[in-house]
Amino acid sequence: MCAGGGRERQVLKDTRFKLLPSEGSYFQCVDFFEMNELINAEFCKWLTTEIGVAAIPLSAFYGDGFDQRVVRFCFAKKDETLQTALQRLAKL
Repeated sequence: MCAGGGRERQVLKDTRFKLLPSEGSYFQCVDFFEMNELINAEFCKWLTTEIGVAAIPLSAFYGDGFDQRVVRFCFAKKDETLQTALQRLAKL
């Protein structure tokens, strides 16, 4: 979530994602453990190809590929792009 952009975080609260603490950042990490059985990278690929929303697997930041079933969304986007993505995520 971008600094001062609590609207996106609030909308994500209405989804099945579990929001992790995030303040003053252009990113919001979410836990998708209860939503899907895919591993991080597969879940991100599915989100992109099937839902049309890109996410970054948190496992990409670990040398051993540690998978916590957490992904990161970036909110440094145009308002129209964010609204479309949030509408799509709310349907999951």
